[in-house]
Order: sequence, then structure tokens, then C-alpha cells
Amino acid sequence: MFEANLVNLIQAFTIGVATLSIAILSAHKLYRTVIAFFVMVIFSAAFNLLEELNITRSIHLITPIFVLGFGPMLYLVVKSLTTQVKKYDLLHLLPMLLLLPFSHHTQAVILIGTVWRLIYAGLAVYRIYLFNQALDNYRSDAHEVTLRWLGWLVVIMTMTNAADLVRLNLQTLLPVFWNIFGQGLATLINITILILLTLKLNNEHAILKTLPRTQPDERENKGHECADDYQIIFAFIDQQMREKQWFLQPRLSLSELSQLTGIQMREVSRAINLARQLSFNDYVNSFRVEHIKTAMRTTPNKPMLVLAHEAGFSAKSSFNYSFKKQTGMTPSEFKNSL
Repeated sequence: MFEANLVNLIQAFTIGVATLSIAILSAHKLYRTVIAFFVMVIFSAAFNLLEELNITRSIHLITPIFVLGFGPMLYLVVKSLTTQVKKYDLLHLLPMLLLLPFSHHTQAVILIGTVWRLIYAGLAVYRIYLFNQALDNYRSDAHEVTLRWLGWLVVIMTMTNAADLVRLNLQTLLPVFWNIFGQGLATLINITILILLTLKLNNEHAILKTLPRTQPDERENKGHECADDYQIIFAFIDQQMREKQWFLQPRLSLSELSQLTGIQMREVSRAINLARQLSFNDYVNSFRVEHIKTAMRTTPNKPMLVLAHEAGFSAKSSFNYSFKKQTGMTPSEFKNSL
């Protein structure tokens, strides 16, 4: 009785958290797929609650089928934040619907769902990795707007659920206490992740909506590229960057540099990549670091964070990361060496 009541309480709490998340994020069109994910969480918890109360269990066991849905849905959440979700992407959820009539084969469905979830988690993390790589060629503050945090949430949630599914398969062999503890811990971790996801997305909406949703195909027309042409383009960009100090603009993006130079984004990106073997992010921040190094010598008493802000860095972490990457020393170590 205690176990059933605790499970019901957990499911009700999950429904409450997911509903609150929808209310918080519903104002942002960018998060439509995220909201769909939370709707799935609500339905999963609701059916689980109904089955625990023996209201729908005698009709059809539905809960196991959600194991097949969360992997693809989480992948679509990642895709919606990195590129664009198309209507045909809904086909990722087709296996969940096709296996719905067979959901009473609980063990088999859970096994397939576990493998399915791991596969989609890998795809989601890989998509985040590619997106972060692309950001290096699009924004000078790529280190600040990276989606690595989302990748970690995907990994933690997937590992937690995989471990809990192992518990489900072994629950007949485990004492009641450990079953309750395992389910409670897994649910607590998942609820925490849902809360963190909601807060992070809500706080970073202003930044996330400015990120590119489509990436130019760098392979396009590569066979017709002329290195000399890109050297000329780069020489012009580099000269303008030094003379007009565009790098001092916080959060300078490839799009903005394209507008400033009058050169197409792809051409700017390729010129920097080919001529300097640097990403856009590293290229712009190299100017900022040199600017700060000069300022350290000429105005040694000025606070380091002030110098970083004046040079175009908008976050301490990005400043420290870029400075050490370029010089091999932290800003403090470099200043002490002068």
C-alpha cells in the first residue's frame, strides 16, 4: 500500500512539474518541440498513475510504449534547438505507435525501448557536438553559448532511465525497499533534469533565438575553390578588422562581419578557415587577446575583467578560456610575467 501511494505521489508530482514547465516555456515559439516533450512526460506519468490505480490496466497496458517515445522525442528537442524540425521528423515516433498494440509484452518492449533510447541519445549528443563545432565558425562568443550543458542533461537522463529499466527487469528479485528507492531516485533525478532544462531554456531564450538554425554546407563547391582568391578576401577582412577594430564589438557574429565587409558569410568563413586555419571564434578572439595583452602593458593597474570587457569579451569564462588557449597561460600568469 505504501509503495503504491508513493508511486502515485511521484507520478502526480511529475505531472505538476511538467505542467509548470509548459506554462513557463509556452510564451516562446522556439520551444514548441520542448513543450511537446513535456506533454509526453505528462501523458506517460498520467497513464502510469491510471494503471497503478487499476483504472486502465485491465483495458490495455500503455505505459511501456513510452520507453520507445522518449528517445526520439529528446532527439527532436535537440534538433529543434540546433536546426529545424520538419513534419517528416515525426516519423521518428512511428515505431512507438506501431508497437502500441503489443505493449502488453512488457519485457520485450522495454528492451527494445532501452536500445532505442540509447541510440537516440547518441544521435542527440552527436548533433550537439556538430552544432557546437559550427558555432565556432559563426560566433565570437561560441564558448558562452555552447549547448554542452544540454548534452550532459541528455546523457544523465538516458543513463538514469537505462539503469531504472534494469531495475524494472529485476524488480521481482529485489526487496520492496530497493524497488521503491530505485524508482524514487530515478524519478527525482529526472524531475531535477526537467526543472534544470526549463530554467536554462527560459533564462537563455534571448541567446538561443539568435543562434543559427541552418548551417551552410561547407562541402558545397569546394572543388572550385581557389586558395589565392580566399587569401585576397582574407587580406581585406584582416586589414579591416585591424583598422576598424570590429573585434571590440561584444558577441560579434559571422553574419555581422559579413554585413560589415559586404562579403557573403560563407566566403568570410572559408577565407578565415583557409588562410589562418582558424575558426571564426578563434580568429576574432585572437585580436581580443592581443588587445588585452597590450592593455596590460600600457595600463597595468586596470582590472583584468574591465580589460576583457573593453576588448569585446562578454563573459569571464570565455575570456579565460580564449586567453589560455592562445598564450598557454592564464591572464594572471601572463600579467605576472610582465
